[in-house]
Amino acid sequence: MAVGLPNWSDEICRIHGLPAGFQPTVKQAIEFYAPSSQPRIQEVFNTCCQQGVSFDEELEVITYQGKHIWVRVIGKAVRDEQGQITQVQGSTQDITEQKQLREKLTKLAHRLTITLDSITDGFFTLDTDWCFTYVNPEAERILKRCGGELLGQRLWQSFPGVKGSRFDEEYQRAVSQQKSVHFEAFNPRLEGGWK
Repeated sequence: MAVGLPNWSDEICRIHGLPAGFQPTVKQAIEFYAPSSQPRIQEVFNTCCQQGVSFDEELEVITYQGKHIWVRVIGKAVRDEQGQITQVQGSTQDITEQKQLREKLTKLAHRLTITLDSITDGFFTLDTDWCFTYVNPEAERILKRCGGELLGQRLWQSFPGVKGSRFDEEYQRAVSQQKSVHFEAFNPRLEGGWK
């Protein structure tokens, strides 16, 4: 397949900090990507041109003004009636804000995990299927489980004796009423009994 010139929309020009109507060569278009992203865009573009493999990537671009942004770039091969690849169609979307938000949330989750790992109370979270999604070290010690053994496991399967107990009643009440509950109950199987 002979690759022609890219045909940038006005929106793609805007994303790259260029006036509407600017049409780069393939080489120029790839050079807008940050050095760390250039090998990947070159690879997926070539594979799409040669083999028809679609791509959907998040890559860093450096605009004409030198601003670093993140884009989602999607491409797919267009074939003629004989099945030959004639062009690559795609789209580019500025995802800088979403990427920054994801990074902030990741950092916040990391800080929260460090905090929860260091507290002296046993703490765990469950999803809507009653599966453990987080268990801090103190909860692992109290529940006599270790090394992430409970993650992804259902509460009722990991602790069948809880079904029908005060723990079960209170957990079900918290979920059905969508509010925090506070209670004390005795469990002879756990260290100290009272939890």
